[in-house]
Amino acid sequence: MPGQRRGDTLASVETPTPSTLAGFRPLSWARALRPEQWVKNGVVFAPLVFGLRLFDPGALLASLAAFGVFCAASSAVYLANDISDLERDRRHPRKRLRPIAAGEIPIGAAAAVAAALAVGGLAAGTLVTPELALVTAAYLVLNLAYSLVLKHVAIVDVMCIALGFVLRAVAGGAAISVTVSPWLVLCTFMVMLFLALGKRRAELAGLDAADQHRPANRGYRLDVLDQMMTVVVAITVVSYCLYTLSPEVRERFGASHLEVTVPFVVYGLFRYLQLVRDPDRAENPSRVVVSDGPIVLAALLWGGVVLLLLYRANGG
Repeated sequence: MPGQRRGDTLASVETPTPSTLAGFRPLSWARALRPEQWVKNGVVFAPLVFGLRLFDPGALLASLAAFGVFCAASSAVYLANDISDLERDRRHPRKRLRPIAAGEIPIGAAAAVAAALAVGGLAAGTLVTPELALVTAAYLVLNLAYSLVLKHVAIVDVMCIALGFVLRAVAGGAAISVTVSPWLVLCTFMVMLFLALGKRRAELAGLDAADQHRPANRGYRLDVLDQMMTVVVAITVVSYCLYTLSPEVRERFGASHLEVTVPFVVYGLFRYLQLVRDPDRAENPSRVVVSDGPIVLAALLWGGVVLLLLYRANGG
């Protein structure tokens, strides 16, 4: 049946009954805010690490505050997006179980909490630095446009997702008054564009009527997405290699030999390219990144070697 994963039954897409609206449901709210997705906001710590400020207590506290600001902002975005996608989610074999689509949380309450989180995040950002509040506002505006219009436009939709991560990195720099390197912007954009394309591929391969759940999918084909991912992963690897070898990096970090971390990046990207063939895993990139053992190991090794090289070379 259209709109179902292969093998699902008619009962899997029933509209929730009004009785599910009764009472306050803390667990439903916890699921709606999607704290498991907050791992994405870890990008705000990149400027702290690459700005050689990791052991600066003030900078660390400011980065933690930026992380909290983006947790609030991203949860506001998730609530707003779930409200916008209410009817489509109810026809999706898994998304129909989301608290708003399932009728566990009233739409009015979800909208009020989303607004409160957005305003609270902006206010908290202002207390850290005005620049952080400005970047947070840009993130909220981008995602509002995404929820209302841009997510329905093929290619633009995945570029918006990647740009959201770039804004996270810029926010991390704004919080500690560190200029974000163009290399960091480029690598962040390309990696997240790669993951977003993988998610679209999983959606297209895993649902019989993927375009009904996400109109932008009408603009994609599996063979074209495979070509896009191949191009993007190649650009990402080349960009990271050039970054590690650039005179700017060698001058800033000294003889750090960051090029030795290239194999970890290549392995992590290729491993995800392998997993993207499994729609059940690739449809949630953040879950893949934190749950797949080989990817986690590669990320930990990359992070450990980067810290060792940067801070040892600079007396940290």
